[in-house]
Amino acid sequence: MSDTITTTEQTPTAAEMNDLRNRLARAEKRAAAAEERTAALEGEKEERDKQEAARTIDAAIRAEAKVLGWTRDLDHAAKLVERRGVRIDDTGKVVGVRKALENLVEDHPELAALHMDGAPPAPRGGTPSPARRPSAPRSGGEQVNHLGFPADSVEAAMTERVLPFFM
Repeated sequence: MSDTITTTEQTPTAAEMNDLRNRLARAEKRAAAAEERTAALEGEKEERDKQEAARTIDAAIRAEAKVLGWTRDLDHAAKLVERRGVRIDDTGKVVGVRKALENLVEDHPELAALHMDGAPPAPRGGTPSPARRPSAPRSGGEQVNHLGFPADSVEAAMTERVLPFFM
């Protein structure tokens, strides 16, 4: 027995080596392009996930605002609420919405009063805000809003109160 192993394989020629190098370069380019596409798709997926989470949180805010008594413009609540404490937990449930809405009402009771039916929350200072004062009858029995304009007619308010300043 001899310790030498003989092979019948031949050494590749220069042309074969160049062909192998070219094929390797093309394969590496395809792999790099595939990695770039994968990264782009992952970025798109992450963006879609963020948008879906924002829509889910908006829906939860609108639903909780309705539970808390908001009756008008629930989208306004979703735009105004501070979202730092609002998140989606591991089970997919949105948490922190009630506290965020309660903080909004506490910080801006006049906004909540615009969106809730019934008695508006008391302002911090204890006096009613001018925007929520009940309208008082004018001399002819006509109701006026908090600015003194006729409550039933914007056109009348323009002609009686605003236009004389420009004449």
